[in-house]
Amino acid sequence: MRNVATDRYLRERMMLYTQNNPKRYAGWAALIGTIFGLPLGTLLAVVLEGWPLPWPTALLPIIGMGIACGAFPATVVLYSLRRIKPLPPDTDPAQLRTALKLVGAGVPGADPATNALAARVAEQTLSYPQWTKTITVGFLGLTGLGIFVTVQRIQDDNGEALQSIAFTLYAVVGLILTQVMAARRNRNATKLREAVLHDTPRPNEAPER
Repeated sequence: MRNVATDRYLRERMMLYTQNNPKRYAGWAALIGTIFGLPLGTLLAVVLEGWPLPWPTALLPIIGMGIACGAFPATVVLYSLRRIKPLPPDTDPAQLRTALKLVGAGVPGADPATNALAARVAEQTLSYPQWTKTITVGFLGLTGLGIFVTVQRIQDDNGEALQSIAFTLYAVVGLILTQVMAARRNRNATKLREAVLHDTPRPNEAPER
C-alpha cells in the first residue's frame, strides 16, 4: 500500500524533492536532457545534411544538440529555483495536489489551509523567470533556419524539402503552445493569489484528490 501511495503522488513528491534538492535535480535534468537531445540532434542533422547522414560530419549537430539539451535544463533549474522560497519538505503531497489544481483553475477552494498552500504555490509560479523573449527568439531562430533550408531545397528540387517543412512546423507549433500555456498559467496563478489575499474562498468543496 505504501508503494501505491508513493506512486499516486509522484509528481508532488518530485516537486518537493526538486525545490529542496536543486543541485541533485539539476544533475538528473542534465542527464535526461542529454538523452533526449541526441535523437533531436540526429533529426537536425538529417534536416541540414540529408539522409543517409555523412559521417563523421553529422556528429557535430548531434553531439552539439545533446550537450545543449543537457546543459540548458540544468542551468534553468538552478537559476529558477534560486528565485523561489521552497515549500517545506514535509508538505502533505495530497494537500499539495489539491493546491496545484486550485492554482491551475485560478480559484480558491473551501479549506483555508489548502488555500494558503495554493497561494504559496501561485507565488512560486509567478516568481519563476518567464523567459518569454528568450523562448521566442529561440523558436523564431529554429523557424528561420527551417524556412531557409526549405527554400533552398525547393529551389534545388530536393525531395527532402518535406523534412525541412516538418521541422519548421514543429518550431512554430512549439512557439505558440509555450506562449499560450505560460500566459494561461500565470493568469490563473495571479487570480488565485489575489482571491486568497482578499479571503474569498468558494463555498463549494475543494477539487477531488
